[in-house]
Amino acid sequence: ANASLLDEGTAAAEAMALARAVSRRTNAHRFLVDAAVLPQTLAVLRTRAEPLGIVIDTVPAASLASASNGALTSLLADDVFGLLLQLPGVDGTLWDPTHLLEACRVAGVVSTVAIDPLAQVLLAPVGQLGAEIAIGSLQRFGVPLFCGGPHAAFLATVDAHRRLIPGRL
Repeated sequence: ANASLLDEGTAAAEAMALARAVSRRTNAHRFLVDAAVLPQTLAVLRTRAEPLGIVIDTVPAASLASASNGALTSLLADDVFGLLLQLPGVDGTLWDPTHLLEACRVAGVVSTVAIDPLAQVLLAPVGQLGAEIAIGSLQRFGVPLFCGGPHAAFLATVDAHRRLIPGRL
C-alpha cells in the first residue's frame, strides 16, 4: 500500500498506469471507467491517458453487475486492459461488484476500485471482492474540507504488483 499520493484523481491515474504495466494484454489500449466516477477523477484520468495513447471509455458499471457473462465478455474485449469502479458512486449508490470483478479476472482485465474508506464498513474489503487495485481519498481522516486540498490518497494492490506502485514501500 502507498499513502503518498496527491489525491484520488492522481491515485486513479497511477492505478491506470499500473494496470497497463501489469496487464497480460500487452497490445490493449482501452481503460474502462465507471460512469459513476467522481468528475475530477475522470478529468485527471483523461489528462494522463492522452499522452500515453490510452482511450478512456465510460461504462454503466452498476447496471453491469447483473449482466450476462456474454455481455461482459463483449465489454471486456481484447483491447481493454483495465477497469475502474467507484464505490459508492457519485450518486451515493453502493452495489456488489463481485460478478463484474470476477469477469475481469477471468478475462485478464486488471480491476481497480475507488473506495471510500468508511464504505468498507458496509461491505467486504474490495480485495476480497476481487479487485486487484484499491484507491481512494483519505480526506475524511485528515484536513477538514474548509481548509482546502488536495487531500492525501491511497493505493493498495495485490502482492504480485507491489514493486510497481508509485512512491516508496
